[in-house]
Amino acid sequence: MIVFYFGIIYFFSYKKVDLFFQRYFSLYELVHGFTTRINILIYLLLELSIKNDLTNI
Repeated sequence: MIVFYFGIIYFFSYKKVDLFFQRYFSLYELVHGFTTRINILIYLLLELSIKNDLTNI
């Protein structure tokens, strides 16, 4: 949903106002980078837990 919202902002700002686009795109980059790091951490934790489960069996 958030990606869809920023996609709309991206589309309209690309056609209309570059400054508006840059401001929101930097915000998007900040949020996206943060969520990507969280996703990587969750992925690594899941990988570790799966390996631990396999060794416990």
